[in-house]
Formats: sequence, C-alpha cells, structure tokens
Amino acid sequence: MTHWSDLTQQPILSVTTATDVSVAPFCTVGSSAKLRNGCKLYPSSHIFGNTELGDSCVLMTLGMIPFFTSVIGENNLIMGSCHIAHDCKIGDNNIFANNTLLAGLVVVEDYTHTAGAIVVHQFCHIGSLAFIGGGFVVSQDVPKYMMVNGERAEIRGLNLGGLRRSRFTISEIRSLKRAYRKISISSDAVSLGTRQRSVESPWCGKWCSQSGIRSL
Repeated sequence: MTHWSDLTQQPILSVTTATDVSVAPFCTVGSSAKLRNGCKLYPSSHIFGNTELGDSCVLMTLGMIPFFTSVIGENNLIMGSCHIAHDCKIGDNNIFANNTLLAGLVVVEDYTHTAGAIVVHQFCHIGSLAFIGGGFVVSQDVPKYMMVNGERAEIRGLNLGGLRRSRFTISEIRSLKRAYRKISISSDAVSLGTRQRSVESPWCGKWCSQSGIRSL
C-alpha cells in the first residue's frame, strides 16, 4: 500500500514508488525522485532531483535530499534535519543521526554510523563500519573500520563496537588491531608510506590476505 499526503484532497507530490511506501504530511518529493519498497518519509522531510532512495530507507522530520542526483542504498536511517547534498553515493545499512550534513560528491559505504551534528566536506569518502563522533568536521577520507572525532576529525582507533555488531570474529579483530598499529602508530609511520608499512608487516604472511586487512 502507498500512503499519500493529502492536505487539500489532492496529492502534493508526483513520484515513482514501489510498495509499502509511507509519505507523511508536509513532505515534498520531486517528480523525478524514486522511492523503493518500504521507504518511509516523516512529516516535513524533502527529497528532490533524480535521487533514488533504496528499499526500507527512513527519512525523518526535516531531513532533506536536495536537487541533482544522489543514490542512496537500502535500509538507511536518516534522522531529523540531516542534509545529503548533490551527487552523493550512499551504501546500505547506514545510520545518520540528527543534523548530519553531507556536502556534494561524498561517498559513504555500508554500516557507517554518525553521532549527529557533523559536517562532511565535499569529495570525502567514508569507509564501511566507520563511526564519526558527534559535533565534528570531517575534511579527509575516513578508512574502513575506524572511529574518528575531534574538531577536525582524526582517527582515534578501530570502531570495535561496530565490528562486534557485524559479527567479526575475535581473530579478525585482533588482526585488524595489529594492522592498525603497524600502519598508523608504528615508530616508522613517518618515514614510510601506508602501503610500504602494510607490506613490511611481520604478520603479512599470516593475515594480510584477509579481506578486512586488504581494504585498509
């Protein structure tokens, strides 16, 4: 079933929809927007342009996805007063807490989590399972599995909570910890590049073949 806003006995939007789409009062959905199965728009949320919202996404009150083309994957929770600018690419199963602001051309992979009131600079790439602390500015890429915070957000360590929720094994988490220490905080971190440090790791033969390690 599709539920339409009905403020004046006429639909206030024109949109390509699928099944079980819920659009609350005072929403705006552009004529070229696409809402997939199970999407839910809370009151006063807005989506424009050629944006595509994947299955089971939730856009809460005052959330806005403006003009131009953004592609948003499945099962994303976009809380109140969030803003996703033009030409962003959002993966699946992300949680954007209140007042998360993404500038244009930002890429967010899967299972990321923001703590709210953050700003992400244009062209930044946020890796899967990253966690961004609340109230900070992200001006550089965030690698997969990392937790960042600070006035200009910096890596503070692995997102251990997210890894455990995603059922990473103890062995995989230990391997990621070793890789993180070697790449980010080893004594030769200044003199060697990231790729060199990962290749020269004494554990490389054992665990560098793991997909999580390779993607660092």
